[in-house]
Amino acid sequence: MIVGGVAQEGYSHTSQAISELGGMEADRPFVQNLNFVITGILVMMFAIGLHRAPGLQGGTVKGPALIEFFGLVMAVVQPALPCDAGCSGVTGLGLAHNIRGITSFLALIAGIGLTGKRFRIADGWERYARPSLMTAVAALVALLTWIIVSKIIGVDSVNGVLQRVFVVIVMLWIGFVGAKVWARSIADSGQKGQRVVEWGLYGSAAAGVIGIVYLVGFFASGVGELGTANDVAVIAQYLLMIPMALALHRAISQHGTAVMPVALAVGVAGMIGVAALQGLLVANVLALEIYLVVVNIAFIVVLGWLLTLKRGARGSAMPESTALTVLAGLYVAYPLWALVAARRLREGP
Repeated sequence: MIVGGVAQEGYSHTSQAISELGGMEADRPFVQNLNFVITGILVMMFAIGLHRAPGLQGGTVKGPALIEFFGLVMAVVQPALPCDAGCSGVTGLGLAHNIRGITSFLALIAGIGLTGKRFRIADGWERYARPSLMTAVAALVALLTWIIVSKIIGVDSVNGVLQRVFVVIVMLWIGFVGAKVWARSIADSGQKGQRVVEWGLYGSAAAGVIGIVYLVGFFASGVGELGTANDVAVIAQYLLMIPMALALHRAISQHGTAVMPVALAVGVAGMIGVAALQGLLVANVLALEIYLVVVNIAFIVVLGWLLTLKRGARGSAMPESTALTVLAGLYVAYPLWALVAARRLREGP
């Protein structure tokens, strides 16, 4: 958000909404849209972890499901429905953006409140019930204040400030509870590295699914914004693959061969290359013809890492199908490969 604000000439964090950084009139909308995709995926991962955390398993799914909905909307719908000038909602797309925003914000607030109620009866989570319920109330008050003051009364000068107050409240809660979920999960399993691998696989798989949906939509409709949204999702996917790859290398090092460290370094370089090339394409710095050649080389580099991982880590939890591994390295089947790897890692080789 800060980078997007710097890149947007004349942008004011005090008076302008966050969505304007990725809106129709933004100079570099991909910067903020990438932020939306990554943040949305992280919120989705948080919601899944919240539901599966020690002491919370088996409880009602309503709270985490509403939080999951918020993350999904942020990652998938937000980049496809940019706001219009000033997020005023005077165009059909802009109005859809505003309705999307209010709906997902209310879902998040309800999810926090329902999670607070769930904490009341969850072993080891009772102390977080009241702060969570208070957070839900504070977030609702902040949201209503923002809408009434900036949108109804029309005090535009504090529009950005009031929106950010709401965002800070909910994101602080997600960060705090997420850290507790992470700590409880590690303490319960004793396998920190495996957790990093699992959530890296889940997160990059989610980004991959989102990207493929956008890509199919782009080819089916020809809408350029969907192509850009795919590019942003690809950046998120390959950035999320990097910590997963590093943790995965440590987790399966006992199964690996001497060539594995070299393959890891080359594979990470390929992931960085794909993400960087997508960014250059979205920023209109790189011609499409050059991009297609170079990005395919980067895909092949990542494919080489995956094949080396499969052959050099026999006895580990890696997917056994060569066809699946090849298609994953070429992007189209990566989400399936990642989900299979996460399941096998959890179950054991």
